[in-house]
Amino acid sequence: MTFPKRSRFFYFLSFFFIFTGAATVFALVFNLFGPPELYETGKHPLDVAIYDLNSDSNLDVVTANRDGRSISVFMGNGDGTLAPLNEIATDGGATSIAVADMNSDGKADLVVSTCEEMCDASHIAIFTGKGDGLFEPFSETRIEGVAYNILLADFNSDALPDVAASDYPNARIDLLLSTSEPGKF
Repeated sequence: MTFPKRSRFFYFLSFFFIFTGAATVFALVFNLFGPPELYETGKHPLDVAIYDLNSDSNLDVVTANRDGRSISVFMGNGDGTLAPLNEIATDGGATSIAVADMNSDGKADLVVSTCEEMCDASHIAIFTGKGDGLFEPFSETRIEGVAYNILLADFNSDALPDVAASDYPNARIDLLLSTSEPGKF
């Protein structure tokens, strides 16, 4: 059986995509990324968040470093590169990080889940932003279990960010609603 040239090309492409994987072919054909830029963080970064921390219209990057018991802050240069700003110590191993204005002062704050030594309990810590990419401790709330991942949203429509934390060992979600005092749960 002979196929017209157009059909042979179609069958060739079909088999090529099926056997090599469409995503791989797409990435190779269109070369979506250049070589990675590498930036040193604290030990064992588990999570990353991106936000304009100092209102300069450049995206900045923060990481939650579990074994480093720290947060790494990198300021965006606006050209696709980052400049390390500082390392912020956390009381426990940082497992997740999110960014929002938690105290209604118009500046980005960091919300971090931390795990105690044996990871049998966690804290949700808030570091208030000074508006220049620097932060200071503000509040800490102990929660049961281990918060491996956190997300921020206004769950009760009071215009204050609330925290949803996954508790992996206990197969549940901890929901912390902000109180009338911004940044407190």
